[in-house]
Formats: sequence, C-alpha cells, structure tokens
Amino acid sequence: MKTSTRRGVQIVIGLIALVVAALVIYSERGQLSGTAAALSNADFGLIVIGFVLEVLSDLSYSLMTYYLLPTRLGRLTRRWFFGASLAAIAMNDSIPLGAGFSVAYLYRKLRGRGCSPLEATAALLGGNLLAIVALLVLLGLVLVAHTQATAVLSNVDIAILFGLLLLAVAAIIRMDRVLVVAIQVGARLRRIVHVKGQFSQSSILTAQQLRYRPRAIVQSSLGALGNWLFDLATLVLSLVAVHAHVGLVGVTAAYVLGALAANLPITPGGLGVVEGSITVALVAFGGAPSSMLAAVLLYRVVSYWLWIPIGWSSYFLLGGLRED
Repeated sequence: MKTSTRRGVQIVIGLIALVVAALVIYSERGQLSGTAAALSNADFGLIVIGFVLEVLSDLSYSLMTYYLLPTRLGRLTRRWFFGASLAAIAMNDSIPLGAGFSVAYLYRKLRGRGCSPLEATAALLGGNLLAIVALLVLLGLVLVAHTQATAVLSNVDIAILFGLLLLAVAAIIRMDRVLVVAIQVGARLRRIVHVKGQFSQSSILTAQQLRYRPRAIVQSSLGALGNWLFDLATLVLSLVAVHAHVGLVGVTAAYVLGALAANLPITPGGLGVVEGSITVALVAFGGAPSSMLAAVLLYRVVSYWLWIPIGWSSYFLLGGLRED
C-alpha cells in the first residue's frame, strides 16, 4: 500500500473512532446535564485539585508500563509514552471493544519506537497484570478492614480472587516462562489449523531473556498503585466537594467495586455501569442517595469525560495509527 493511501486509511479510521466516541457521549447527554447541576453547587477549588490528581493517576498508569520497557531505546521517553497512554485511555473509554483497540494501539506505537514484538508484549502484559495485583491488594485491605464488605463475597469468591492474585504475581516474576509457553502453544495451534508460519527457536531464546529486573518491578508496582490511589483520592474529593460524607473504608470498597465494573466488557470505560455500581455501594455504606449520585457524577466528569477529548487530541498529535 502506498504511503499516501495508507495515511488516508489511518485518518479515516481515526475519524470513525472519534465519531463513535462523540455518539457515545451524546447518548449520555441527560447524565451530563445532571452533572452540570451538581457542579454548580460544588467547590470549584476541590474540582481543580481532583483534575490534578487525575493527571497524576494517568501519569502513574503510563509509568506502570514504561518501567517495564527496554532501557536501551532512547526514543521511548516518559513524555512520549504518557501521550500514547492518554490516547489508549481515550480508546478504551469511548469506543466499543476499546480495551482491545487500546492495547493494539500501544503495541503498534511501541513497535514503531524500536521495541521487538516480545518486548512490547511483555511490557503491556506485565503492566496490566500489575494493575490487577494492585487492585486486588486494595480489595484485600477493604475485606480485612470492614466486615460488611466481607459479607458481600462468599468464601469461594475470596478464594478465586486470591488465586488470581497469586497467578498474576507468578506471571510477573516469571514473564520469561509465560512468553515461552505462549510461543509454544501458538506454534502448536498453527500446526493444528494448518496456518503458515514456522516455530522459531530464536523467539524462544529471546523470550528466555525477558525477565524483569527487581527494580523495574518495584517502580512499575508503585505506578500501578499510584494509578488507583490518585483516582480514589479524586472520588474522595468529589464527595467532599458536594458535602457528602461516607467513611474512607466504605468509599474504598465502592471504588474497588466500580473499578472492577469498569473492566467488564459491557460498555466503553464501564459507562453507566461504573456510575451505578459506585453510587449503590456508597448508599449501602450509609450515604444519602442524592448527594452520592452528585458526587459520583462529578467524579466521572473529572476522571472520565474530560479525558476523552484530551486523549483523542493526543492520538492525532502522535500521528494516529502511524508507526513512528
């Protein structure tokens, strides 16, 4: 495909995605008008602080993966990857199947910056696993601190979550082994379905070298934890801004529930599902329904709606789907 034609296709794909995002936002115009009413009575200073916290949350999100990337690639700067992460977040939050598109986008951009397929895969997989680990740790703290939260989950649920935590930690520590197994399984599947492509021993040798350094794991873990904690702090500030009061443990429990709901492939960015689950949980922990809804809508404006246009702007500034 000629460069000009390829560029035109990339622009069209980006515009289609942007139109879909606009339609999603327009479909929720009633929710946005209700949020505007809540904003009129909220503390503007706290809203600004909440936005700053969201900047720190998204920065932590990008660092979560950045520290797992190869250090030899000078073109992989923190600033560039932060911009790419914002674009990926916008994809995840505004288009159907956005989670898959966002990972594919980051993979493509990393490949364009000199990462090998295995390096890009390992960094993206490791970052997402660390995000899961950090969220499960927060959930564990809630379960330990509040008996009411514990009653929501059965012993089987807790055992499953604990098992997922252990599997995620093991996969992070032995990412080299995970990649080797994935390559071997892929090779066998190709033979079964008679797809062209041969088993590459060099890929196995490369994968065996992709163990994360302990320092990189610690730095990435701090990024994963910061991503959740700064976002949680925004929810707390939103409650304070509309003069709503719920205990910190209750807010954390509601937040974790909303974060889990956001990762279900139901709507882009958990649209509607997150608002409903967090509001219901906050009311269950003693909050007044009207003030809880106002706080959650305010929180979603600062942490969700504002970042969709910012992320898509970053997408176009970085050249859309074009590899660098």
